[in-house]
Amino acid sequence: MFEKLRKHKLLKIAGYVIIILFIVSLFNNFFLYVSLSDGSINPLKTNMITSTITDIIALILFFGFLKLGKLTKNKYVIIGSWLLLIDFLLGFIIFDISKLSGSNIIYISLYEIHHLTPVFITLIPGALASILVGMGLYRVMNIRFTKVTGLLEIFLGISFLLSLIFFFLPQEVLNVMIKWSLNPISLILGFVFSLVYTYFVSSMFFHASKKFET
Repeated sequence: MFEKLRKHKLLKIAGYVIIILFIVSLFNNFFLYVSLSDGSINPLKTNMITSTITDIIALILFFGFLKLGKLTKNKYVIIGSWLLLIDFLLGFIIFDISKLSGSNIIYISLYEIHHLTPVFITLIPGALASILVGMGLYRVMNIRFTKVTGLLEIFLGISFLLSLIFFFLPQEVLNVMIKWSLNPISLILGFVFSLVYTYFVSSMFFHASKKFET
């Protein structure tokens, strides 16, 4: 399947799937917000349909970034793309397989974040991948929206790294921060950033597709 995608308009497909990912994320965030009414917060608990869609999108985006890196001969994007694959495989092994096996890791409450060591493991390669891809995209000169997308990727990666501090904060402080992050203002800000990110990444892939795949 993915061999065929690599030979055809993978960049255009990547532009479409990032939009699909945005829609799926909206659905998951809505489910999370509604679940707050009963006091249980399970951000890692997703149904098999959305989980499968997210996995497929992650693979397509990996090949999309990798193809873009090779076409532009950008080592940062290529290395970052491979790190994305490593991060995907780690996440699949730790979360998806454990979910299928019935492990409790998927049902840990967000209020028990100190116990989320697997999240800590997958966060580092994902953050480094975003920073490397961002640095590479910022250097690309002949494709529209690469500089803005690069800056967004760098910001995203740095934010992931800064979030590691959560693992060293007292549980009481975490509880307050988590509740604040789930208020309407924070959710709206997250929605706006996701919308902006989706627009520029998809536009970048579409423009790259016109340049290299026509």
